[in-house]
Amino acid sequence: MRYKRIHQIKTMADNIREARLKKLQEIRDNNENPYPTRFARTHSCEKAGKLPESTKDVSVAGRMMFERAFGKLAFWKLRDQSGDFQIVLRADAIGEDRFKFLIKNIDVGDILGISGEIIKTKTGEISLLAKTVTVLSKSIRPLPEKWHGIKDEDELYRRRYLDFLLNPESREKVLMINKIANVTREFMVENGFVEVQTPILENTASGAAAMPFKTHINAFDEDIYLRVCIGELWQKKMMVGAFEKTFEIGKAFRNEGVDRDHNPEFTMCEYYMAYADRDDQLEFFEKLFLYIIDKVKGTRKVPHGDLVLDFTPPFRRITFRDLVLEKTGIDINLAKGNLANLQKIIKNNLKSGVKLDVSKIKDYMVLLDELWKRTTRPFVFEPTFVLDYPIEMKPLSKLSPDDPSKAHVFQLLVDGAEMCNAYSELNDPLEQAERFAAQKKLHNQNEAFTSDDEFVEALEYGMPPATGLGFGLDRLAMILTDAKTVREVNSFPFMKKGKKGSGK
Repeated sequence: MRYKRIHQIKTMADNIREARLKKLQEIRDNNENPYPTRFARTHSCEKAGKLPESTKDVSVAGRMMFERAFGKLAFWKLRDQSGDFQIVLRADAIGEDRFKFLIKNIDVGDILGISGEIIKTKTGEISLLAKTVTVLSKSIRPLPEKWHGIKDEDELYRRRYLDFLLNPESREKVLMINKIANVTREFMVENGFVEVQTPILENTASGAAAMPFKTHINAFDEDIYLRVCIGELWQKKMMVGAFEKTFEIGKAFRNEGVDRDHNPEFTMCEYYMAYADRDDQLEFFEKLFLYIIDKVKGTRKVPHGDLVLDFTPPFRRITFRDLVLEKTGIDINLAKGNLANLQKIIKNNLKSGVKLDVSKIKDYMVLLDELWKRTTRPFVFEPTFVLDYPIEMKPLSKLSPDDPSKAHVFQLLVDGAEMCNAYSELNDPLEQAERFAAQKKLHNQNEAFTSDDEFVEALEYGMPPATGLGFGLDRLAMILTDAKTVREVNSFPFMKKGKKGSGK
């Protein structure tokens, strides 16, 4: 029955397309170009709607989204990026022959340029009385009537342009990343940072423990990688070269899973400042984060799903060990870095319903990371700074001055997602070389962390003490737009190649 219905819909769409192709030819036969190069628009729909009655020589352009005709009178709704605006089409104003031609050949979905005079209808609505109508793009395919009701995400994201056209809230969601980027850039420049551009193609997959995308450069006949972070090692090299405050906003790429919080490409801001440490960074980032929320959202209490997230400072601060202990009852310090000890502690304390087969994990840090991801991080909802991760998890960080087994780092968690990573950056070249070597041995099948000898060489010339931070604009956009998945805030999320409508 379902396939019969699909066939009926396809047949109907084909018939409509054929009818519109005939209308297209009629427009051409009338010596009109249905796809002209330009139109002299004087106002957006939003601005036209604010003009006083009797304003003449007003020209607007957009897509016709609705039509209603009564004899020699018709009402159209025109939509552009700014919003919707009503057009009044009257036979006595535009000419009876022209009126009949337009009613016959113009369809919902056509892009039109309309010029005329501002009037107020009997219902009091400011509208444009059309004197001329120019076809700017004849729509051959009919717009779907209930696109917002599509359940198949694959279908929705493959034709995202229809989602944008029919659902203003979808447009707002994808614009949020740009708003965050612009406000971030404003804040960074005001605080003395210089925006830089660092390579996207790299010889080594380093800067983060993540699986990279691999490609090949024909000119050098070498395999290379798309960056997994926003120039971390490059910005540190710039610090060696006397840059003290740098930032970059751009795309990073990770060849890993696709889920609620992860897309293969994502937008990040990464920045570094000399002569400061993790604690300075925490205070600075909290100010940046609140600046973004205040500018973009206008309130510090943000609805998100079933929650109302309260971003009133100061945010909670807790160590990695204490947070795991709070959520699970497991004290990771008792394991003393030993895999067997950690396996035993987890077996004896793991809550029922948590799927974690400790016997299959043969690496201490991998097991600790799985414990964190399955039992702790997803259950931290209010903004929380998590401090002092085990040093093995953060190979580019300095040791905590209070505990040499911990990294001098923090992350901000919101609604179970990592919003940022921040370090007191390691600038000891000998220690860095040893950490790279150790990390390479520890990486599991889901990671591809390689050492960077050129970076170590740069450190040997001397890099000032510094702190660095990277945060994901996509995830913050999810929070601020109440998006359920990261796909909602990306214009065109990467899709598996296949038939349209093949699955979610």
